Amino acid sequence: MNGTGKRSRQWIVPSVAILSLAVVLWASANASDTSSLNALERRALQAQALLDEVTHLNVQLQATTAQLSQTQDEVTLLNTRLDEQNAQIESLGKQLEESRREINKKDHLLSLLRSGAFEYYEVQTGDTLESIAANPMVYGNKDLAKWIQQVNGISPSAVLAAGTVLIIPRYTEGASYDF
Repeated sequence: MNGTGKRSRQWIVPSVAILSLAVVLWASANASDTSSLNALERRALQAQALLDEVTHLNVQLQATTAQLSQTQDEVTLLNTRLDEQNAQIESLGKQLEESRREINKKDHLLSLLRSGAFEYYEVQTGDTLESIAANPMVYGNKDLAKWIQQVNGISPSAVLAAGTVLIIPRYTEGASYDF
């Protein structure tokens, strides 16, 4: 037994040494696997963080795109309103110019009336602007009824009420007065 026991111990020592070496090798292999695993985990975490950031940026891009679209719609609406207001300003400018012409006509008429170049006429039953203008004591010409109409602010088809007093302008012969 001595020889066999000695041999077994000799065999055990190298086996333990081999086993120890295997454990050391396995541990170092596992250590590099562990560090590789840690590196992979870090990369996976970094990749997930980048995906999260891309998702967040896409959400921001969609929100910004929606705001841009809304702003473009508002700009279009404001441009439409501006065009409408410019058209209104142009229309008001034309109305203002027409009003100025009317004022100038009225000023001219007023200066004539102030100079005493007018008379009064009391409307009789059945009188029309043409019949008054045709009266030889007025103009003796029915075509000059427009002067009476314009000075008194009467529409051409107006029915004249008896007793109404009209201003009869007296203009110089051959002059053209268009109010």
